[in-house]
Amino acid sequence: MTTTTQPKTSPRTVRRIMLISGLLLILFGAYLLAFLVPDVLRTLPGPEVMTLAHAAEVAGDDSLYATIEDGRWDCSTIEYIRGRASSSASNVPRIITRYTEIFLTDGTSQPEIAMLVLMSGEMDCGNFDGLLPTGYLTRMTSDKRSDLGSRTATFSSGVNLLEFCGYCGTDNSLIGLIAGIVLVVGGLVLLFFGFRIPDLSSEPGVTPGDDLIT
Repeated sequence: MTTTTQPKTSPRTVRRIMLISGLLLILFGAYLLAFLVPDVLRTLPGPEVMTLAHAAEVAGDDSLYATIEDGRWDCSTIEYIRGRASSSASNVPRIITRYTEIFLTDGTSQPEIAMLVLMSGEMDCGNFDGLLPTGYLTRMTSDKRSDLGSRTATFSSGVNLLEFCGYCGTDNSLIGLIAGIVLVVGGLVLLFFGFRIPDLSSEPGVTPGDDLIT
């Protein structure tokens, strides 16, 4: 009975893998940090607390970190955004609720202001009782109005429509920021140890550039 021995990975290959992996981690981490560092700095002072009427006045194309302190949740407008998720145990696709959408209005019988709020996960009407949404406020785009279609039919044609990301803010930005830092540090560690592996091209009998050939 013969046994086969697995060929060992050469130091040259290990060095190449570590250097390429380290560089990729640094690039991806730096990409995350480029977006998230300004975001975290912007939210550090905390959200601006405002009424829904004031939100309608100041909302624009650029997001504003805010807390809305009034308004009435219209539970008849709740919609769930669902998608597929793969179970790690059985790898069988299953449907989960990713987001909950609901309108916050000025509370009048014919609302003049309606803000579409997006929350993470599945929430029912009772979850919104007493909830003051905190997140990013923007004015609703024409494309979003078209996507909503009949969902805005209950509002008058002159209603002031806003959008609000209720799960966006400091917490999510900090998580992403930490992930970016971990990726950069991990990449630097791989580069450090990768460069410490001897370069075989400097050894006798090895032609410079051989370490780049698989």
